[in-house]
Amino acid sequence: MQRGRIDQMDDFTVRFCSLEDTIVSKMRYYTEEDSPKHLRDIAGILRVQGDSVDREEIARWAESLNLLEIWEIVLSQPQLQ
Repeated sequence: MQRGRIDQMDDFTVRFCSLEDTIVSKMRYYTEEDSPKHLRDIAGILRVQGDSVDREEIARWAESLNLLEIWEIVLSQPQLQ
């Protein structure tokens, strides 16, 4: 996963994570909390960001973290078809 950093001033730094990292993290939170909110958030990210999300990278991480079943559930949602 990729994280980024932007140094705006000497004493101000902005840190951010990639869309893919955010999605994988939300899948992990879903397994811990069993809250459908995380799946809705993921669907929203995919809907808004479209092709800018590397779905293959997410699938690789999902497989390595045993989250592939959750990823397949997300992708099966009608609004993403």
